[in-house]
Amino acid sequence: MSVNEQIVTGRKFRKLVDEPTKLWQRISFWTKAVDVEFNDNKTAETKLGAIDGITDSLASTSSRIAASAKAVSTLNNNLGGLSFYEDASGKYVVGADSVPKKLGSATIKSQTLSSGRLGTSGYTHTFVFDKLSKVSGITSVSAMGYSTPSPNQNNNFNVSISGNRVTLRLAAGYSYYEYTCTAIEVVG
Repeated sequence: MSVNEQIVTGRKFRKLVDEPTKLWQRISFWTKAVDVEFNDNKTAETKLGAIDGITDSLASTSSRIAASAKAVSTLNNNLGGLSFYEDASGKYVVGADSVPKKLGSATIKSQTLSSGRLGTSGYTHTFVFDKLSKVSGITSVSAMGYSTPSPNQNNNFNVSISGNRVTLRLAAGYSYYEYTCTAIEVVG
């Protein structure tokens, strides 16, 4: 059965409820968030009810506090001089050099080196990645110290990176050492 109704909002009227004391009741046609329905059949309470407030603070970490326009403007102004734009050919970032760089266009180079079997002095080994100008990271590494005659091994090691050099260090005292390292460089 359909209901024929007229929705009235934003109006108010007064009704005299006690004539001897002249007490009036103010009746408003304001709605509650639960009564406001959107086209997707959700109410304002459902859509916006999880927000506890709006803040200018950039220090807030609550997922229930919305950022104000002032906070968003401050963030946009604190991008370290970077700006972003998008056109038909892709998304770009423009830095201090004013040259647009296409996002997602970085090239990744990699190189794998192995030390082979090193004697007792090989507890520290430095790889020079001659195909990389700078090591951005390491994707895999194996550092093993072996004792003879038993096959004891150790793969706890320290790593240091400097330019295109990676130094691996195991504890001293093994009969021989073997290292393998794959390094990457992100260019662009």
